[in-house]
Amino acid sequence: MICNVCGDDKADGDFSFSGLIGKKGQRKGQRLRRTTCKKCINKRKHDGSTESRRFKQHEDAVLRNIKRRSDNCNLNRQWLRERLNAGVCELTHLRFDYTKSIFRPSIDRIDPNKGYITDNCRLVCLGFNMMRSDSSDEDAFILAKAIVNAKERLKQNSGIIYETPNWAR
Repeated sequence: MICNVCGDDKADGDFSFSGLIGKKGQRKGQRLRRTTCKKCINKRKHDGSTESRRFKQHEDAVLRNIKRRSDNCNLNRQWLRERLNAGVCELTHLRFDYTKSIFRPSIDRIDPNKGYITDNCRLVCLGFNMMRSDSSDEDAFILAKAIVNAKERLKQNSGIIYETPNWAR
């Protein structure tokens, strides 16, 4: 059999089965041999291509979603990828963290009345984007300062020490 990835002619034992199938013309429950050899499958698992595909699919979904929301959109994959590769919020400079929802990246329109155009958009933490909503950056900073002051008051009154986790520094 010939592997459809590397193109090498290999023995049947070098190919695994993809599981049970029931396509037209085949008996239900018949096993179908893969067309990619085990070596190429393992190589693909460890070279990051699966993650790359997922990342590309995520980019596609984000771009589709914003284009659906606004007729005025000129953002593209390159614009998004440059900002994602930087890995930090353009405003707070906190690192993006995909395991904590408020620290995930989010496209923010500086002026909510304008579309998703490069001069009007930036990549920020979802938490900041939600806090800011339709208000100004200044309003969001006033709120953030009030939150920090409240934290300080709580610390003084209760004796509990609140520390910023390492991943948020």
